Amino acid sequence: MRSEKGFTLVELLVVILIIGILAAIAVPFFISQRGKATDAGAKTVVHTAQTAIETYADDHDGSYAGADAGALTTLEPTLGDTPPGGLSVVSDPNTYSLTVTSEPSGRTFTVARAASGSTSHTCALNGATDRGGCGSGNVW
Repeated sequence: MRSEKGFTLVELLVVILIIGILAAIAVPFFISQRGKATDAGAKTVVHTAQTAIETYADDHDGSYAGADAGALTTLEPTLGDTPPGGLSVVSDPNTYSLTVTSEPSGRTFTVARAASGSTSHTCALNGATDRGGCGSGNVW
């Protein structure tokens, strides 16, 4: 008799089952990492805008008044490539607040300067199902 080589149906089903279990474990992990990557991009935009608004103040005798997304984009052209949520700028002579929304999660990342000169880095989940790149205490 000749010996038959190959896998039985049961062996193939066991292998497929194991691959399915591993995929069920790995897919949510990778989806979470994608959200963190888009959040990192939003944080980068906010930090770049912070550098640009400080440059703007240097050019305007230390005042942040009049700084808006257009003025900052003129100083730093890469801000024109912001995520779909865009860059929101609120400024007065002594303070500013820069906010970017990370899409599609809706998490927002903000850098704010107080009149005392201190800056804060805060984030808001805005209905997102996970924290993503927003640390505990809503700071980053």
